[in-house]
Amino acid sequence: MKEVDALNWVEVEKLKKFRAHIIEYLNKRVKELIAEMQQLRDRDMSLLQDIQGRLKTWQSDLSDAKAKLQSHQQSTYMYKLFITAKRTRNMVDQL
Repeated sequence: MKEVDALNWVEVEKLKKFRAHIIEYLNKRVKELIAEMQQLRDRDMSLLQDIQGRLKTWQSDLSDAKAKLQSHQQSTYMYKLFITAKRTRNMVDQL
């Protein structure tokens, strides 16, 4: 009977060690996932800031083009209106 009890305790100790290894592994994976999420977040924020900067530039460029079109529309020189419209069209196509 003592041998059976001893074997039972040996198995219990093995299970405790196995559980400790599993917990250690899971803790490690959680830390790795958190680090990866932070890297992805930082990358996404950088991309968003870049896009916002481009958008502001495009908005400014389009606003300038619109003002030029409006001023040339009132002008007697229709060729200026055509040239500005053509340039604006090319700028929009490049966006």
